[in-house]
Amino acid sequence: MYEAYAHGEDTQRAKAESIFYTPRHIAEFLVDEALGAIGDVSIPRVLDPAAGAGVFLVAMFRALVAREWERTGRKPSRKIVRRILNDQLTGFDINDSALRLAELALYLTAIELDPEPKPRPLKLLRFDELRGRVLLPKTGGVTQGSLAPVEERFREAFDIVVGNPPWTAQGSGAAKKKWVQATRDLVRMRLGDARATAFDFPDQNPDLPFVFRAMEWAKPGGTIALVTHARWLFGQSKRAVQARNDLLECVHVTGILNGTALRDTNVWPNVRHPFCLLFAANETPPAHAAFLFVNPELDRMPDADQAHMRIDWQDAREIEIRDVVERPWTLKARFRGTPFDESVLDDLKSRGVPLSQYLDSLGTKLKNGYQVVGEAGKRSSAAHMHHLPDLKGAALAFVVDTRQLPPFSYDKLWRPRKPTIYRAPLLLVHESMRVDERSPRAALCFEDVAFDERFDGASFADVRHGPEIAAYLQLVIQSSLFQHTLLMLDGQFGIEREVVHKATIESVPVVPWGQLTNDQKSHSSKLSQRLHKGMTADLLMEIDRFVSDVFCLSNVQRNTITDTLTTALPTADAKAASIRPTKRPERNMFAMVCQEELRSVLRASRKDAFVRLRDELNLESWRIVQIDRVNQGDEEPAAVALDPRRFIEAADEASASRVTVRVNERSTLVGLLDRYRYWTCTRARMLAASLLSEGDAHA
Repeated sequence: MYEAYAHGEDTQRAKAESIFYTPRHIAEFLVDEALGAIGDVSIPRVLDPAAGAGVFLVAMFRALVAREWERTGRKPSRKIVRRILNDQLTGFDINDSALRLAELALYLTAIELDPEPKPRPLKLLRFDELRGRVLLPKTGGVTQGSLAPVEERFREAFDIVVGNPPWTAQGSGAAKKKWVQATRDLVRMRLGDARATAFDFPDQNPDLPFVFRAMEWAKPGGTIALVTHARWLFGQSKRAVQARNDLLECVHVTGILNGTALRDTNVWPNVRHPFCLLFAANETPPAHAAFLFVNPELDRMPDADQAHMRIDWQDAREIEIRDVVERPWTLKARFRGTPFDESVLDDLKSRGVPLSQYLDSLGTKLKNGYQVVGEAGKRSSAAHMHHLPDLKGAALAFVVDTRQLPPFSYDKLWRPRKPTIYRAPLLLVHESMRVDERSPRAALCFEDVAFDERFDGASFADVRHGPEIAAYLQLVIQSSLFQHTLLMLDGQFGIEREVVHKATIESVPVVPWGQLTNDQKSHSSKLSQRLHKGMTADLLMEIDRFVSDVFCLSNVQRNTITDTLTTALPTADAKAASIRPTKRPERNMFAMVCQEELRSVLRASRKDAFVRLRDELNLESWRIVQIDRVNQGDEEPAAVALDPRRFIEAADEASASRVTVRVNERSTLVGLLDRYRYWTCTRARMLAASLLSEGDAHA
């Protein structure tokens, strides 16, 4: 294919133009979903605005011919096939070589779809030229091309806009300015003057501009189905949040498939960026609009062994646009967590205050350390720091021993910072937050020290009870609760990088020191003294228990945090834990928790529930749970039969992680993939809640 050739022969150009081959199964999935959304439009027109070598156009060509056959009940004639090719498909691209290959691919597909396998005479296979009519070259390079202002002949001209536009081919600031200017009229029409005036794109990448341009190409109510980078889903900066809100309020998003967990797999070979599939109806969203959010999971180790997406629509979450706007972290929490994790986060926010707000109330802030290199010619004296030991290059410990540090030696720095930020006692937080809870995430320093840009530090020199508060905050930062909160909130942690944004750290809720009881303050000091000597497994458990007690978390919430960190962290250990086969005690615990949850609800209606494992059923990579609903006082029903072959066929067809089979009025069999992530206590509670909310007769 052209994309592979481009990367092999002209790597720089391929990267500059963001040339990546879209796997056929992804293109076909996007095409099928897009066609399913347009209803009974008899002759839909389709645009791929970044056609490349034509993978989407070929998939759409095939799908339109099949649709015509299904609609009429007759195999489409050559005339109909040629009409679809010449009149219903349009492709733009800046690369003429790619369009030539797209043209060839479409010609060959037309021959394949011809109703006569050996037409005679051969002149019947003569085609109209596609380039210049169906396949249109766009000038202006990657920074303009299809992103130039929309030509009137293409405005609101297409029933479907589908494709994989460039994600990462960065333009200049001038190019971005043109994209913004070309989009403002659309934003004004849909969101009003104030939003149009403030409108901006979050960066210089072209994928979001393509989404907005698609709103102009598509007919009112038409379908938009595009592959984009997933960065826009999770960003938490002010600019990123506003850009996400603008998109979600400009067009009626109906579904998002988040492929972030699959970025290192062979689902999409050689693409390491997190990606998503966006589906939308070209209209402003109605009141209380919601969309389906689907997160295919990793189910093979190593990652490269996975070559297919398990698209489990039963696990899809319906999310109101209003929730995403009001709580910008919603999509991140839904990706890495569960509804129970969201409940934990809501309680933390209600019981604590953001760390930055608490530090402000104490008269201090987290400040970034000195920077050596910056803009040429802009350097300031660092003489005021010459008496300090220098943390630069040192490994982080729980307590900094300044006797082991070299003296600060720079005469000038690009940004030396104010001398007050280096005054002890100090709480120092490393920019690269350690996932391993036994490694230091924050350090205390009880003597003045210079620290570089790898650290953010808060000086407690002028804070009453400063050493005690700094030590308490170190315990909070070292806790599993803190790590869980970062996983739910940060726009990059657990997405593409392991670096945590300072703004996220500052947003984590903490209970102020003044609200702790005297016993809690005493316990904090004792735990801190033990931490100075190093972390142990027992100490970590005590720190987690202490911080959870401070926040008054329930046992269910503590259990949720443990389950999520065990299976959802972006580490090799968590990935392996999430997909490993379950052990019998784990399945027993799952059944017990699910049974308790069901009984706690059914008791009010004088009903009872039994949940038992059916491990004797041999179903390859599936495990079965039998759930029986009876009247209180009744005995547990007998084990019911299941046809293994039919079950596996149904499971494979659904591509699901859970299959529910209603056997009779009392008994239901639930099949779950034998992956630990589906058998945690949290998942048991989710299953019980799901069965109850669905009104399952046997819940």
